[in-house]
Amino acid sequence: MTLLSLPEHLRYQQKYLHLVTVISGKPQHNINHSLALLMDELLPFWKEGVYFLRTAEFFFGRKVFMALIPIVCDAEVAAQIAGFASHNYHFFCQRCYLELKDIDNLDPDTWPMRDWETHQEVALLWKDSPEGERQQLYNKYGLQYSELLRLPYINLLKFTIFDSMHFGDLGLLESH
Repeated sequence: MTLLSLPEHLRYQQKYLHLVTVISGKPQHNINHSLALLMDELLPFWKEGVYFLRTAEFFFGRKVFMALIPIVCDAEVAAQIAGFASHNYHFFCQRCYLELKDIDNLDPDTWPMRDWETHQEVALLWKDSPEGERQQLYNKYGLQYSELLRLPYINLLKFTIFDSMHFGDLGLLESH
């Protein structure tokens, strides 16, 4: 993670980066355990703020508030983190419900768009359902619960940015 309020020439220096987690190999079925640990760290910064006893500029300390925005990663990891189905699932897009069989449809006005309220409802329903019902919800909507939904301000449809370097490898630029 990086602090976006830092000047750009400092932002990506190693001393200003925070390594959240390392997931070796391809992400497995669910990475919510790792995300839960991050949410446990981030939520106090959003809700009540975290007080640092002393900083370089504030001898008597300073209260800090923080938010996680945006989420930038390749499509496969973005799908895992945000709770979407994979890019090769029949709902391949994280913005709409266009099916893989209709991938040649290049008219965005005809794409059935996802909406945030439905996303939240289905994801929370998925979380509270037994395994058999979870699979039915996943098949119908192409999504599952993400620990990021614990952040009260987050909208995964808007905050998830797919790394364009991987789009060519996935074949997404030609069709969608």
